[in-house]
Amino acid sequence: GTARYRAMSGAFGALGGDLSALNVNPAGSAVFLNSFTTFTLNVENAENEVSYMNGFSTNSNTDVDLGQAGAVFVFNNRNENAAWKKFTLGFNYNKAASFEDDFVASGTNSRSIDRYFLNYAQGIALDNLVPFEDETIGE
Repeated sequence: GTARYRAMSGAFGALGGDLSALNVNPAGSAVFLNSFTTFTLNVENAENEVSYMNGFSTNSNTDVDLGQAGAVFVFNNRNENAAWKKFTLGFNYNKAASFEDDFVASGTNSRSIDRYFLNYAQGIALDNLVPFEDETIGE
């Protein structure tokens, strides 16, 4: 959202008068007295440290993108006898979340799943194994 909206922790949702509040309360656009446009850039920085087995890697991502953009157009009716004194039309885009993050995990694993099965197979005689119908004990 806009810096103003974020600074007030979203309180403009109830108050109106901020373009980011349109997502929460569209009727808040009626608070605007003049047409208004705004856009906000986001800078996101992610730093990752990954440790897997004996490997360690770090990487960082910095991304600048559009966090909010919008406009509200206020149309005042100069006719004092009209039922509608003012009409507002607003459009707004807010980036809700960012999932742009990546990391690489690399290392050498000294254990394997074959050890798990090997430990259970040790000491079992071949005569105790029951093969499937079309299978031999050797297979």
